[in-house]
Amino acid sequence: MRASQDEGSIVTKLGFKLLSASFFFLLVSITSIIVVTNHNHNIMTDTNEASTCIDNIPDEVLLLVAEYLTAPARALFAIGCFRQQTPSRRTAEIIASQTAWDTLDFGQLDKDLARRLTDNDLSSILLCIDASKTVKKLKLTGCINILGWGLHPLVAGSAVIEAIDLSMVKVHEKPRFRMSRVSEPCVVPILARIIEKKSSSLKHVQFPKHWREGKSAMLTEFLDKFDAVLKARNYKCSSEGTCDELCGDTGDHVNQEGDLYGIQNCICSVCTQPFCCGGSDYSCEAEFCEHCERVYCTDCGPVYTCEKCNETTCVDCTWIGFCDTCNEFLCMDCGLVQFCEQCETAHCSNCLPILSCYKCFATSCFDCGNIWWCDDCEQGHCFDCLPTIFCSGCHATSCIDCGNIMWCDDCEQGHCLDCLQ
Repeated sequence: MRASQDEGSIVTKLGFKLLSASFFFLLVSITSIIVVTNHNHNIMTDTNEASTCIDNIPDEVLLLVAEYLTAPARALFAIGCFRQQTPSRRTAEIIASQTAWDTLDFGQLDKDLARRLTDNDLSSILLCIDASKTVKKLKLTGCINILGWGLHPLVAGSAVIEAIDLSMVKVHEKPRFRMSRVSEPCVVPILARIIEKKSSSLKHVQFPKHWREGKSAMLTEFLDKFDAVLKARNYKCSSEGTCDELCGDTGDHVNQEGDLYGIQNCICSVCTQPFCCGGSDYSCEAEFCEHCERVYCTDCGPVYTCEKCNETTCVDCTWIGFCDTCNEFLCMDCGLVQFCEQCETAHCSNCLPILSCYKCFATSCFDCGNIWWCDDCEQGHCFDCLPTIFCSGCHATSCIDCGNIMWCDDCEQGHCLDCLQ
């Protein structure tokens, strides 16, 4: 279970580094006033020695620290706690104190820490938490230096794991080519051994971009087997409607050619629920985002297509809104769509521009006219925050803070100095 020192494992070092400065001073202050009993039941009086050795810190304090750590950090901390000793009760208690290991996302670690993890470290963590029986979703976010053989503990049970994300990037983050060292010869055989078991639950794999673009014979063979396994399970659509269609019944579960090679068609990359993508109900769909290169259902990340540039993207990657005037979905580049709080309709900048108040962030379209633009400070202002005056002569506008247009009580009109002269 413990990583080998000869292979340069950094688990022990990283476990201790997870004690932030605040936790370190907390431990020092606590252990400096706690009486620590040694193995001979003698009272240890040297508080400095007690405070600098983690073996002398009471398990209760370590458990308290572990409660503030994320799941992957807690696993590293547990491994680091027993140093060179045989895994002790304290390790088991720290691991057990994590109520659920359903999702193990290394993106919760500091980026520098994640990129330093090795396959030895990954294997130690998976063994430590008994991942083959506990983890449903594994995300190797930021672990760019692993080759992949550290995933081998998943093969032991592998009945629980449902999704493995090998892309190394966060959800809604655009993947880059060759951004990691993860190797097909190391990982693909492990995936193949997982899906060949009848008890396997694996139904979604997010592959690295350089794998999908390389289209190797090894990966293609696995995709063919994976597609057959998913079809044999006869997944039914998980839509909110009454759809009872089988997923992938009329096409492939996994694309094995073209630009979408390696992308799954019917399984949402977030919730991992199956969708038929052919029913009459909108909620039946799971669509591909061209920006982050993932598939989302309508609940996890609605995907829209701009009707001018044909870009297809989820709402978290690029905002695409529906204009109530021209009845089109438009991205920000083709026509920013904003909502007017006054008439409660959305309009693109091409049809009816919408202004936002610089101070209270209220929005109003030109027709409603509750927000005016100041030509001097080049900001929008509502009348409650900062009244803006309109020059009846040149039609310039200026807020009262800029003061370049004065109001006349007699003619009840605004005038700038240039027009009055």
